[in-house]
Formats: sequence, C-alpha cells, structure tokens
Amino acid sequence: MELRARLGQILDRASAGERITVVRDGHPVAALVSYEEGLRLEGSPAENLSRSLAALDRLDEFRERMAVEHPKTLDGPDAATAVRLERGRDDPSRS
Repeated sequence: MELRARLGQILDRASAGERITVVRDGHPVAALVSYEEGLRLEGSPAENLSRSLAALDRLDEFRERMAVEHPKTLDGPDAATAVRLERGRDDPSRS
C-alpha cells in the first residue's frame, strides 16, 4: 500500500541509487533499483541465454518428475477441456 501511495517519492529514491525492497505479506517479492543498476545486473546476452536455457531445463525436469509422480493426470483431458466439461455439468441451461 505504501508503494502505491508514495510511488513518486519511491521512484526518486531508487533513481538516486537506493535499492528498495518490495514486501508483500511479510515476504520480499521484488527489488526496485535505478535504471543504470538494472542494466548492470542484467548481464551479457550470453549470460542471459545461459540462464534462460537453465530455467527451461529445470522446467523440463519438473515436467518429467510430475509425469512420474502423477501418471493418472496424463490420461485426463487438458485443462481447457476439463473446465468446459465442469461448466457443462454445473450449468442447468446446458442440460
């Protein structure tokens, strides 16, 4: 709420070099830094590509683990079809 109420002041502080931590429900969720600091943290294109590929590898490992841990879910409909089927059962006008 403080961020919304004082956005201009907070942006001024960040642009002056202060690192602002955004907290939601008592947990840090983001950091607001100056544009220049953000560019410095971004890294080279090769580093960005490497991080992106590593993230995709982790997602693929997660998918494989979920397929082993929850095999029955693979036999069911996809999410969109499941929602359509559920809505059809709950909507009396479709009977």
